[in-house]
Amino acid sequence: MPIRQLNRYSTAGRNRFPKAKDGPVECLRILRAGRTSALKARTAAINQIKGLLVSAPDKLRAKYRGLGTSALITALQRTRPSGHLADSVFVCLLTLKALAARCQSLSAEIATADAELQEIIDTYAPMICDLPASAPKLPVSCWSGSPPYPRPRAKPPATASAEAATATPTTLHLVVLVHMASRPRTKDYVAKRTAVGKGKREIMRCLKR
Repeated sequence: MPIRQLNRYSTAGRNRFPKAKDGPVECLRILRAGRTSALKARTAAINQIKGLLVSAPDKLRAKYRGLGTSALITALQRTRPSGHLADSVFVCLLTLKALAARCQSLSAEIATADAELQEIIDTYAPMICDLPASAPKLPVSCWSGSPPYPRPRAKPPATASAEAATATPTTLHLVVLVHMASRPRTKDYVAKRTAVGKGKREIMRCLKR
């Protein structure tokens, strides 16, 4: 589905009267709000961990250099800092351990929200699970017919780049993921770019343009 058409679909169907604040759609909106908040908090904690390691003492930087995000969080959470509060290595490791524990707690919160979202979808709209995208991550606008946040009316875009710019970041990202997984033309493009040494993140950035 073209981005312009999908964007029009997500912003269409606005009711003239306020919607009732009940039912499965409202429950989805509330759960997604909590899930989004947890995702942002986890990302902030991960960024803080990596920022602290950049300026950490050489002893800590050498120990955790080269670890991926998941392995790094697990390793930091298992540490047992010892020392005194005037020791920079001890205080840094103590803070890193607390941030790692926060990340794991938020990951558990996100997993719980995903399970609750999936339960609502399985009960009230099982057909959604047949879509190529992951059901718990679908925008609430696909359920309620209203945009995730108010968008100003704009003139029809004249170019493909302008068309992509009118889509919400979440919608655009979802379109790219679905096309990469199910559209033959996009699959060929991804294979071609991968063959010349491009990474997934750079390929997705090119597809969003």
